[in-house]
Amino acid sequence: MTGLEVVNVGGMPTPMTSPLTLALAQTDWLAPADGHLVCPPGLPADAVARVDGELIATIRDHTPTEPGEPLAASTTIVHRAELPEVRRGFDDYQDASARALGAIVIRHPVTLSAPRHLRSLAPGEATRCG
Repeated sequence: MTGLEVVNVGGMPTPMTSPLTLALAQTDWLAPADGHLVCPPGLPADAVARVDGELIATIRDHTPTEPGEPLAASTTIVHRAELPEVRRGFDDYQDASARALGAIVIRHPVTLSAPRHLRSLAPGEATRCG
């Protein structure tokens, strides 16, 4: 996961001297790699900060017990924020809209979905093949 943006919705700035760490949480299908990102210190109330770096997770192993339909398991990429110095997490860090953006479906065998749009072309532009 890259391009993480943090919005301070609280009434106070984030701590200047205690790092606010950001990490992925383990889910039923996703196992996060070790590591975390750090939110810029002193983020003012209502401010937005883009956090450089990436958070990585792998899909857990799945062993079918019998023949059946292809696997299609829904899960959500969940991330968390924590102040390690005081061992305190922020329960409401990832709100419902952020959770909706993290919704994914794990499929086996892999299937392709139809493209919704081509983000690389501006309206009216075309591409040539060959």
